[in-house]
Amino acid sequence: MEATGEVPPLFWRLLILVHWIGEGVDDVSKYPPEFRARGVQLYRDSEGRTIAEGARELGVGAETFRKWVRQDEADRGEAPEADLGAVGGVAPAEAGECRAAPHQ
Repeated sequence: MEATGEVPPLFWRLLILVHWIGEGVDDVSKYPPEFRARGVQLYRDSEGRTIAEGARELGVGAETFRKWVRQDEADRGEAPEADLGAVGGVAPAEAGECRAAPHQ
């Protein structure tokens, strides 16, 4: 590269890419909400199907699909309390009782 003081085009492309990555890419899913909702509904309607089987049929990762199912359960109020903030296997309500109990 010459010492002309010009910034190479690749630098600008990388700068734009880095900026784009930092600008809410987490909000963008590669799976549309309708696809996720339909996949979760198919899973809910099936008896005995595992999350891994459902994920495989949809062509998505098992952990990704598990998150969709857990979020749907939470949205419906069906998620077990222990999954919604338990620490060390103790539900939040139980943890509060343990803290309130006198130490012996």
